[in-house]
Amino acid sequence: MSRASEFRRMRLGEEELRAVEEVFRRGELSPFFRNFLGGGKVREFEERFADYLGVDYAIATSSGSTALHTALLAAGVKRGWEVIVPPYTFVASVSMVIAAGGRPRFADVDPRTYNLDPDDVLEAITPKTRAIMPVHIVGGVCDMDAIMEIAEDHHLVVIEDSAQALGSKYKGRMAGTFGDAAIFSFQETKSLTTGGEGGMVVTNDPKIAERARYIRNHGDKYSPRRRNMMGYNYRMTEIAAAIGIVQLEKYKTLFLPTQIRNAKRLIAGLPEGIDPPYVPPEVEHTYLFVACQYDEQRTGVPRDKFLEEVTKRGLHKLQPGSMISRGYGELVYQLPYYRRWARPCPNAERLLKTMLYIDHHRWPHTEEDMDRLNAEFRKILEELRR
Repeated sequence: MSRASEFRRMRLGEEELRAVEEVFRRGELSPFFRNFLGGGKVREFEERFADYLGVDYAIATSSGSTALHTALLAAGVKRGWEVIVPPYTFVASVSMVIAAGGRPRFADVDPRTYNLDPDDVLEAITPKTRAIMPVHIVGGVCDMDAIMEIAEDHHLVVIEDSAQALGSKYKGRMAGTFGDAAIFSFQETKSLTTGGEGGMVVTNDPKIAERARYIRNHGDKYSPRRRNMMGYNYRMTEIAAAIGIVQLEKYKTLFLPTQIRNAKRLIAGLPEGIDPPYVPPEVEHTYLFVACQYDEQRTGVPRDKFLEEVTKRGLHKLQPGSMISRGYGELVYQLPYYRRWARPCPNAERLLKTMLYIDHHRWPHTEEDMDRLNAEFRKILEELRR
């Protein structure tokens, strides 16, 4: 079987169908009302995921956003807490802080890596600051030594948003294993999916893990020992967990190595003026997207004109759901609801004008595909410069 054929099978194939059929035949779709910890598939997925990361506890949830809300509450975030977040991220990183009762306090990003800038984190701290949320963007990892040092010096909780960085490493340690808690997303756009939506909270703190399980499952409603706390229905189904078990093995053995290899092949051949993210030597990047900066002076072509031609030629639709785009169109604090918490972040604002996201991880990938894509990029630039 060719690598391209293997890749087409990777996303959702016969193995996932068999896993779902097994759940149907058993007839237990979400038995949390009988077992506070959930069904056998949920518990197996949690154990396998924790083992992959090397953490003590993993708590499966219905989405990455519900995982983040759960982690924030379980780590103690409450009304009035300021949580430092980057503005260059998906809106859920911020909306879940607000849902937990906290207030977002924006800090700027490093213009080379797109991740939180520790120097600006220090500038952003106020007497009300109680937590930091490092968001590991598109497979990179924040400067966790600096962030953990700041957190220790200022007695701050750290919740890592690792939704885009499964398998990424900092100094040999997995993203999501540094803070008090972390979350991962299994939404359809991620490399590992549990059938469309899904999430995971991870931690080494037994108290956070216990609170997360209560929060996920209506507080004390189905608990063997009653606790006076608020909870939600953030439970993962047996079907989602069964898919996740299969996907996790594929991710480790097939998808992640291929994703990294193809990203590096793509990066090696990018035209002049389309620059990949800087990867510090201590980081092992997983390239959920190849997030480049587009330099209009060096390419000689405006970014929007280039993207218009990419779209016209169909390069953004090589696989259903794939895209070549500007990435985030707005910073979170530029969205109307969030403007009240705005704190100017000039590096992040400049990124909006230069970013070019290449979604390579869901295509029928081969290294030759990456070469052909770069050839098309060069052809477009040459034609538009005439």
